Formats: sequence, structure tokens, C-alpha cells
Amino acid sequence: MTRLTARQEAFCREYVIRKDAKASAIAAGYKETQAKQTGCELLQYDHIASEITRLQTIRDTEFGVKAADVLRELVNVAMIDIGQLLTWGMEEVEDENGLTLTLPNGEPVMRPVCRPIPSRQMTEHDRRAIKSVSMSKDGTFKFELHDRMKSLELLGRHLGLFQKDNKQKGEAAAGTVAALISACQGPPLMPNAMVYDD
Repeated sequence: MTRLTARQEAFCREYVIRKDAKASAIAAGYKETQAKQTGCELLQYDHIASEITRLQTIRDTEFGVKAADVLRELVNVAMIDIGQLLTWGMEEVEDENGLTLTLPNGEPVMRPVCRPIPSRQMTEHDRRAIKSVSMSKDGTFKFELHDRMKSLELLGRHLGLFQKDNKQKGEAAAGTVAALISACQGPPLMPNAMVYDD
């Protein structure tokens, strides 16, 4: 088996964490100006691919976390429905005897309410989408969700959505620039359209 150099070993360790060939090459000490090409070339070597697979297996065994687990958590945070965590709306106001208070016209007095779902009624996935829970001295209950937009961004990057968007934007921009240049230059003069004075 081909022996890895110190920098190749460092690249493998970094790639398991970063999943980015260029960034991993830079972190491993390769020249930044050639990092993208170097990183891609390194991934083509069988002995480096084998080492990356070995390190990933060790990571998954030690921590019990696989890439699919991380993606599942990102999806859970990104797609959480706030209605699964609390209820809100309007309710009738009652007096101390439990009777509904009414307005002069006979309509019930209403008030806005917002109540969290008891944690025991939440699913495990719902609870993991909550970043923190607190209660103030006056009894006000508060909880904060993990960043949904950040989760969507990470999922988008994983799926390559932004690369496609950037490519389309680049093509659209190139077309716009070409049209602008053409408009500024005007139509080309044709030889048979030129007029000569005698």
C-alpha cells in the first residue's frame, strides 16, 4: 500500500471534517494558489480515498454520528412547524366564577392567547428543534428555535442549489453584457451599404 506523506495525512483528516477539497488542501499546508487543483488531484488517488474512508468509519464508530444523521437534523430544523410547538388564537374571558364576560352588546370579551405544547406531547424531533427554554420571574414562558434559515442554507449548499443558481446568474449576466455592448456599438456596417463620393 502506498504510504501517505505528512501533508497527505493532514489533507485526509481535514477533508473528513470539511468535505471541501480546496479548503482541506490549504489547511493541510498546500499552496493556496494551487489548492483547488491539488485537492481535486489528491481525491483521485486510491490510497488517499481509502484513508478518508477509514477516518470516516472511525469517526462514525466513535461518535455514533453519520452524515445522514446530520442531514436529518438539518431537515428537522429547517422544516419544523411552529404549530407543533405552541397554539395561539383568541379565547373568551371568564370571571372568577367561570362565567364568560360579555360586552354591552352581548358579545363575549375576547383576548389573545399563546400557549406552548407540553414537552411530553412533543416528538423527540420537535424538542431537538428548540434551542433554549426559559421562564421569567413573572411566569412568562419563552423558547427559541434553532436558526431555520441557516439550516436551509446548509441543505442548499449540500444539494448544490447555489452552484446552479450562480451558474444561471453568470450566464444571464454574460448575455446582458453582450446585449449592452451590441447596443452601444450599433449594427455593423456592411460593405454594400457604404456610400462613396465621386
